[in-house]
Amino acid sequence: MTNVGDVCWIQIFVKVKKICFNIKMQKFFIFLLLSYLVGSIPAGWLYVKIFKKKDIRNLGSGNIGATNVYRVCGFLPACMVFAFDFLKGFLPVYFFSDILWQKIFIGILAIFGHNFSIFLKGKGGKGVATGTGVAVAIAPLPVLISLVIFIIVFSFSKIISLSSLISSLCFPASVFFLKKGKEVFIFSVIVCIFVFFSHRKNISRLLRGEEKKISKL
Repeated sequence: MTNVGDVCWIQIFVKVKKICFNIKMQKFFIFLLLSYLVGSIPAGWLYVKIFKKKDIRNLGSGNIGATNVYRVCGFLPACMVFAFDFLKGFLPVYFFSDILWQKIFIGILAIFGHNFSIFLKGKGGKGVATGTGVAVAIAPLPVLISLVIFIIVFSFSKIISLSSLISSLCFPASVFFLKKGKEVFIFSVIVCIFVFFSHRKNISRLLRGEEKKISKL
């Protein structure tokens, strides 16, 4: 028979376990919020606002991402913006959790923050750089394959949007064939959907043959 002392210890253990679980979940939700806020930082908008005293949304294609920064400010500023957008996807996923499903949710919130920034009243970029940062932290090899595809497509087309769209399709395909697991595959499909959704206008211009090329870097 179980004595009273044993029952008390079991009850204490259950309560402590619940408290620890609640603390871990609270930390997770805090990390989700932080990931969204970090993802929301509009690096391209900030750079042009600080150094050009202009709103990049009124310049070039109107997008806040690295491609439009390249058109407006040049190669080096575009690289800086891309690196910042990449890191705001990579760093939260890499440092906030070691649990795969938590990493995926944290990453999705970072991409969501970039695409729908709280600092730009729900507007934002297209999520390619931030999504790449998240994907590298979760599934680096499929990202490498997608990067190779991006380079090949861009070398022939000179169109960033087309290269991004095709390489984003290759990401879930690579995850599937490399057997990275169901969770990572679902994540890769979500990233692909994000990219296509944010490139709606680019797809329309591509179909009309009006999408701009980048002649040189």
